[in-house]
Parts: sequence; C-alpha cells; structure tokens
Amino acid sequence: MKTAMTITALALAGVVAAALAGVGLPEQARGEAGGSRTITVTGEGTVKAKPDEAAFSFGVETRAATAREATAGNGAAMRRLLAVLKQAGIRDEDLQTEQVSVWPESKPSSGVTGYVATSSVRVTTSVDAAGEVVDQAVQAGATSVWGPTLTRKETDELEERALRLALEDARRKAAALAEAAGARLGEVTRMVEGGAGEPIAYATADRAAAAEAKTPIEAGAVETVASLTVTFAMS
Repeated sequence: MKTAMTITALALAGVVAAALAGVGLPEQARGEAGGSRTITVTGEGTVKAKPDEAAFSFGVETRAATAREATAGNGAAMRRLLAVLKQAGIRDEDLQTEQVSVWPESKPSSGVTGYVATSSVRVTTSVDAAGEVVDQAVQAGATSVWGPTLTRKETDELEERALRLALEDARRKAAALAEAAGARLGEVTRMVEGGAGEPIAYATADRAAAAEAKTPIEAGAVETVASLTVTFAMS
C-alpha cells in the first residue's frame, strides 16, 4: 500500500513539472503562432533652396609648330588667366587644374602640320560674382567656358530637413495602408536611409554672350532629395 502511494506521488509530480515547464519562458511557450504584424513603406522628402555657389571650367588652347612651343605658350596663357582670377578674388582653394594635354595636328597630304596644347581650370565662386568672373576670364584669354554647376555651400541642414520630410511621408503612407487594412499604426521598428542626395540644380543659368558687359547668371533653385524605408508595427 505504501509502495502504491509512492508511485502515485511520483506520477503527480511528473504531471505538475510538465505543466510548469514553460512558465519561466513565456515567449518560447507561445511559439511562432502569433508573430507581430508590421508594414514597410518608402518615403521621400524634397527641399528646395537657392544655390549660393557656381563652378565653371575655363580652358585655353594654343597652337604652335612644335609640341614644346605649344606647351610653353599654353602654360603662359594659363598663368595669365590664373593671375586675373586671383585678382578677381578667387582663392587658391577654389582653383583646381582639370586637364593638361597636347597633340599633333595633321593632314593626309602633308602629315603633322603642328601641335595643339590645351589646359583647363575649375573655378568656384559665389553666384553673385559668377557673371563678372566669366567676363574677366574671357578677357584674360580663356577660349572655352563650361558651366555653371550651381550648388549650396552648406548642405547638412538641407539634408536633415529632407530626411524629416521623408519620415513624415513614410508615416502618412503607412497610416493610410493600416487604416485600409483595419489596423492601427504603431511605433517605428526599423529605418533604412536610401541616401540624401547632393543638391541638384533644376533651373540652369541663363548664359549670354561673353562680349556683354556682364554675363547674367540666374541662380534658380536646387533640390535636395532624401529617401527612407521605414517599418512600423501594426495592431
């Protein structure tokens, strides 16, 4: 009889242990049946601002009978151009040589007839001074002008504003989808930045003939675009 009671007690203890096996691990005890619901959307934000910097490329071209003469003449022409640009207030850090090249000119009937040397410099200046800088560069001997590239000097604030707008856009889209699905939008669980783009000019400058008193430069505006992929919880 005593032995039977002992066996019964052990059996009951086993049942209780099995019943309490998952009490300390609530997440594991529930398993994968009810996983949380989420929604993922992509939002975009765009900020427009007036550019304050203009970049140009000014080039000089020289022809001569020999490569040495062409290169020497081109170097002298570029030095004159750089001197004028510096006198106009362009700082050394805003001047950058882009290319220096020399090549032979030839004709099928007579072979090499001479040499051409070219070089160019990239110049960054304020939008307000851009027209005057173009005029002075041409007067100093620049034979080609490319540009302008219009940008903002300080872009951090624009990028931050664009990112905030991108998050607002993502939240708006997610809220609309959650409502359509009969759910409530919860907190953000994950965000991935798609990149805050460099300011891009969408209104180009109006460039008049270099012979005019001052080349007009219309700044227009630049756009900074940001993208965010955001995941929200839903209930």
